[in-house]
Amino acid sequence: MTGYAGSPDVGRYFGRFFAVLAVSLWLAAPAAVAAATATVELNVPSNVGDVAEVGISLDYSSPAPTVMIIYLSFDNMRLVPARDYYENIPVNSQGDPVRDADGNVQAVLSAVLPASEVAAAGKTVDVEYYATLEDNVARGGIGIAVAGLNTDPMPKGTLLKVAFRVLGGNQSSDVVPVYGVDSLHPVIIDGRVVASSASASSGDNIALTVADGSVALGCVRPAAPTGVVAGQDQTGSVSVSWNGVSGMEYRVFRSATNDPLSAQALGDGWSTKAAFEDVTVAAPTVVTSPGCFKKGVYETVPYYFWVKSRDLSSGCESDASSPAVQGWRGVSKAAVAVAAAWPAVDPGSWLVFAVTVIILAVRARRARRFE
Repeated sequence: MTGYAGSPDVGRYFGRFFAVLAVSLWLAAPAAVAAATATVELNVPSNVGDVAEVGISLDYSSPAPTVMIIYLSFDNMRLVPARDYYENIPVNSQGDPVRDADGNVQAVLSAVLPASEVAAAGKTVDVEYYATLEDNVARGGIGIAVAGLNTDPMPKGTLLKVAFRVLGGNQSSDVVPVYGVDSLHPVIIDGRVVASSASASSGDNIALTVADGSVALGCVRPAAPTGVVAGQDQTGSVSVSWNGVSGMEYRVFRSATNDPLSAQALGDGWSTKAAFEDVTVAAPTVVTSPGCFKKGVYETVPYYFWVKSRDLSSGCESDASSPAVQGWRGVSKAAVAVAAAWPAVDPGSWLVFAVTVIILAVRARRARRFE
């Protein structure tokens, strides 16, 4: 059997050649660039005068971003951020709302609602609004910074909800754009060219692309919820309930005045449950502190509540339930009961106590005199 057999030197030369070629190709190949994409929700169903909740979802390659700044712009004659729409509730390490000494939850009002995973990762969300952009005065802007003192990455999927109020200048069948601001579509704010950005825990920059979104008007509204009631006797919260219907999800809204346009959306989002526990209502105010032999006097703080329904299939919202119902936190029996603790906090109690002691002493002395 005959054939071709190269010498060992020839094989060694070929091996070196291919090794050098491989290294050259590896050096010439473009390096993999870390990247992230924030996608703004398209065709969010809404109507003129409503608040459209536009979602932003996040996807990325390795490494994962731990800090992110997203800029959006919009035609400011057609949309405006609903600045006080969401209640963001700070929680402790156990996931319970943080309360002050009076038992009040210190909720922060914002146009942005972070996903629960963002809060679980210890991230904070800061928002800044821009009435106009310098390079396009017909547009406004919103900047959202998501950061934290940890190295946990941003969760993939839905990351934020941004609330925009749909202005009356739109037509009922319009599609209103929401523009993503990134390095390919920057804007000028305060004399600076601004674009969305992200970074990893190492501090390395990550290219962030923000896809445009839109709000589609012309929703067919479902019926508003019925049978809405609000509690008036619980000490730590107000229970709100209503008649639930299959195929619907619900959201509770609250205001200090009987004006649904000033109401804030409560909770972490829409829910199919027909009940909600509002833990952010203010505690009753103290009129007179309890003291020795004296009950405390408190004044409750009433709120107005509404409920909206949303069709699970179409995403269209109903009008707010009508009329508004009132609810408030009650006062615990211990707060209004005669104080058993000593010394009394209220100065008037000292006077009552002193007079009582004097009277008892005088009576005791008289009793001994007649013995």
